[in-house]
Amino acid sequence: MIRLRPLNGIAGTFLKRFSFSSLYEWFSSPIIYAKDDVFYTKMNEMIRQYYSLQSLAYHYHSLTVKNANLLRKKEIGSKVYIKTFVQTLRGALALHWIMRYHAFPPLSLFQLADGDESIMELIRLLRQAKAEKRMDFSFALPAKILSVINMERSALKWLPDKKAVDARLLDEFVWALLGV
Repeated sequence: MIRLRPLNGIAGTFLKRFSFSSLYEWFSSPIIYAKDDVFYTKMNEMIRQYYSLQSLAYHYHSLTVKNANLLRKKEIGSKVYIKTFVQTLRGALALHWIMRYHAFPPLSLFQLADGDESIMELIRLLRQAKAEKRMDFSFALPAKILSVINMERSALKWLPDKKAVDARLLDEFVWALLGV
């Protein structure tokens, strides 16, 4: 999370509409439909400077636990099961990355696997099952993922939090982009 004071003006309106984890993922995505270089560069710089790894870790922990709980309720072998399994895996691997490297995680599952061959093989199997629309599979969550699911949120408190950014900086940035 980017911490702001005061939360008003353009920045307040913008930040109330978008979650910070979504903002980070949006700016980290390799898929770019349209890009304003000035906006992209400045906003990406602000995200890297002010974004809290602790808040991002909390987000990925919640994502992982929520999807793991959903996974227990899904019909094994369904299309929804594969998607939920992938989201559980992605959240846990992103959290693991943050804890190990104290850095923003990549979005690619293969990069998040960080050279772990068993996880990379699992990702390949999931991709293949999805591509072939196969529903005759059963996957088990690896121990590394289960340890993240079972982790207490309080274990993430040691991660660094970022300093607060004055919302006026974002307002000035937006006004400059609009030419006002």
